[in-house]
Amino acid sequence: MMIKKLLSTIILPSLLAITSMPVVAGNNFAKISPSIFNNNSISSGENLGRWWLKSAKKYNPLPNPFLYHFEGVYSYSESSGNIESNAHRGSLKLTLRKGVITSITRYSINDREINQVIRNKDIKMQDQNFRQGFQFSLTERLDAVAGLLWEKSNKKYLEDRSTYYGGIKVMAVDRPNLDVMFWLIYAETSTAFMNSQIQKVPKYRDFPSVEDYDSNAIRLMEELNWKITPTVTFVGSGEYMISLKDTDYYLWKLKTGFNFKFSKNISFVVSYLISYDYNPLVESLQTYLDNRRAVSPANTGYIYRRDTALSFGFKLTF
Repeated sequence: MMIKKLLSTIILPSLLAITSMPVVAGNNFAKISPSIFNNNSISSGENLGRWWLKSAKKYNPLPNPFLYHFEGVYSYSESSGNIESNAHRGSLKLTLRKGVITSITRYSINDREINQVIRNKDIKMQDQNFRQGFQFSLTERLDAVAGLLWEKSNKKYLEDRSTYYGGIKVMAVDRPNLDVMFWLIYAETSTAFMNSQIQKVPKYRDFPSVEDYDSNAIRLMEELNWKITPTVTFVGSGEYMISLKDTDYYLWKLKTGFNFKFSKNISFVVSYLISYDYNPLVESLQTYLDNRRAVSPANTGYIYRRDTALSFGFKLTF
C-alpha cells in the first residue's frame, strides 16, 4: 500500500536523519527562557511548560536537549455475585522530541476475566491498541503527521486492524492552560476478523466467515486539554473514520475525563469512553442473527455497534 511504503522507505528514515541535524526556528515565534540551554543530552523540559501539547516551533530558539514526557495509567475493577469478574486496564504514552521532530508512542491494554457462577464458565477477553506517530513542525500551529495504528479486540471481534496514515495537525487553540488540536488524515486500513470466536459457539457454528477488508479512508481526530486549576485538568478526545471503499462502514470514538492531581507526578483519573464501529463483520453478523431470530427468537443473541466504558484509576507522569 502506498502510505505503508512511503512510511517505511522514505518518511521514517528521513525523520530519523533530521533529528540529528541542527535546526533554528524563525524569529517570529515565542521566546523561551535561556535556562533550558544546558549540557544535558536528555531532559523532561520541566521549565518549558506543557511542551508535549505544543508545536515544536512554538519555541524560539529550539531547545537543545532531547525532550521526553511519559504518562502511565492503571485501573482495576471487580464484581461478585451471579457474575464474578475482574478487569485490569493500563495505558502508556511516551512523547519524544528533538528539534522540529516529535515522536508519540501509545499502547493500551484491557484484560477482563468473567465467571458465570451458575454455569461455572470462565470467559477471558482482551483489547489492545498501539499507535506510533511522528510530527514534523511546519509552523507554530501546523504540523505534518505520519504514522501507524494497530488494534486487536475480542469485544469487537477484531483480529487485526492496521492503519497507515499521513496528514496534517492544526493547533486551533494554543494557550498556557488550554490546548485544542485537530487532525485531518488520509489512511489505508486493513482488517482481519475473529470469525472463529463466533463459530466456536455451538449454536452459531454455521456462521459464514467474513473475509479480510482493505480500504482507503479519511480520519478526523480532535484532542482537548484544559488545565482548569493547578490540580484539576479536563481532557477530551474524539475521532471519526469513514471507509472510502464503502461509505456505509465507519467508526467513531469519544472520550472525556478528569485528572485530579495530588502530587507532582501522581493523579487520580476518571474517564468515560463511547465507541461505535460498523464494519463488514458487524453487517454480516447482524444479518445472520436477524435471519436466525426469525426461526428461533428465544435462542438468538444480539450484536451491538456501540460500546461504553467508565474507568477510575491512577496516572503517573514524569
